[in-house]
Amino acid sequence: ESDGTWDTDWSAEKTVSHTYVTAGSYTITLEVTDTSGLTDTATKVVTVSEAPVPNTAPTAAFTVTPGSGDTETVFVLDASGSSDAEDGLAGLQVRWDFESDGTWDTGWSAEKTVSHTYVTAGSYTITLEVTDTGGLTDTATKVVTVSEVPPPPDPAGSLLWKFATGGAIKSSPAIGPDGTIYFSSMDGYLYAVDPEGVLKWQFEMPSNTETSPVIGADGNIYMSVRNSGLLALNPSGSGLWQYEAKSIIDAMPAISYDGTIYFVTNNGFLYAINSNGELEWNVKLASAAKISPSLRSDGEIIIISGNGTLTIVDTAGSIQSETSIGGAVHISPAIGDGNRVYAISNPGDLNAIDSNGVTLWTYSADRVIVSSPSIGEDGTVYVESDGGVLLAISENGVLNWSYPFQLSAAVNSTPAIGSDGTIHVGSPEGAIYALQSDGALYWTFMTGGSINSSPTLGSGGTLYVGSDDGYLYAITSSSSGLANSAWPKFRGDTRNSGKK
Repeated sequence: ESDGTWDTDWSAEKTVSHTYVTAGSYTITLEVTDTSGLTDTATKVVTVSEAPVPNTAPTAAFTVTPGSGDTETVFVLDASGSSDAEDGLAGLQVRWDFESDGTWDTGWSAEKTVSHTYVTAGSYTITLEVTDTGGLTDTATKVVTVSEVPPPPDPAGSLLWKFATGGAIKSSPAIGPDGTIYFSSMDGYLYAVDPEGVLKWQFEMPSNTETSPVIGADGNIYMSVRNSGLLALNPSGSGLWQYEAKSIIDAMPAISYDGTIYFVTNNGFLYAINSNGELEWNVKLASAAKISPSLRSDGEIIIISGNGTLTIVDTAGSIQSETSIGGAVHISPAIGDGNRVYAISNPGDLNAIDSNGVTLWTYSADRVIVSSPSIGEDGTVYVESDGGVLLAISENGVLNWSYPFQLSAAVNSTPAIGSDGTIHVGSPEGAIYALQSDGALYWTFMTGGSINSSPTLGSGGTLYVGSDDGYLYAITSSSSGLANSAWPKFRGDTRNSGKK
């Protein structure tokens, strides 16, 4: 270091080595001497820098988006999660083996993302290799699962399955909490069928019936049987109890949120019984009642007697009001927003009645109205009239449009409104019609017999309807389920509960 202290002794060896431990500029001094003792010196300056940091291997990491897919999926592989202490991400090169078969599918590249589509279904291990500027490497792997491309869904109006019974199906299906479809047939049985069309059980009824099952919140099934009263079954198809009314029951019951069951008898009484089949109360109505009661959101019961008297009864069995809406009535009413009642009278008038029993407006069709009202999400009321004309009436009582099916007989099928606004209704010619919300025909599906059943829509959008040919049909629709409205189908909901 030319610091005045010699670092070696005199030596005849002319070479020496030395390492500096600290960076800096050093002056090296050489002194030579001969045998006579004469000397000379020479100097040179060397510059010493810090030693370079040893190179370390990079770390390979990547993501696959999406993590699984089918043979049409474009998988994006992204190695930007890789790292290197010396070079950083920008200094790394990557290459890919999409199947880990030992053959690299790409060359070295500074681009950290790549996309790939697999042509065959299977499980694939993807290998990423990264290298730094010093030639050190690292690898990482991930597994992706590739399936075949699923077949396209059947178009709306396609048959999924049909279930055969021994008689005409005039009842309107009800759907239980687990998706089971319940319906009766004129062969004298109540059927329970799973969503795939497989029979779960059948129960022999005391007599043939056209009425439809009603499902309680507990999953129990209730059926009115004309000469045998009201039957209750559990979801397994075992009878729970039978309530014997002292008159004929022609109409379906309604079930409140607390489980109370309401029904009317042909001798003009409204009954309330609990879920154990025990009488809570009954009350005499203005005249014989042959249509199902409907329940408002406040629990009060709406009954329309055969002479056209609309009666409001509270949950204790007290009559709150009686209002004549005119003419004989044989069709159950619908309950709209604000507990507005839509009822048919005369028999071609659609009446909108407020929660106090006051008529707000009346729409008079030029023909008999033959179906119960259904209500769309925008408040439009849909009814079928004699000869097969579907009427769409605004919540203000104005005709929006009508669609003539040109049918030879009356339609007894109440429309079911889908979540996308599609209106589904059956016909005596055996067709299911689907109309768009503007009245344009969307699709039709033909069964082998007249349709007197009102369709319903399951939570997945499957349409279920019975036909006089003895089959229950499951048909695809464009809806995901029923419309989110106050009363989108016959008896209000998939359980046929008759409540808003």
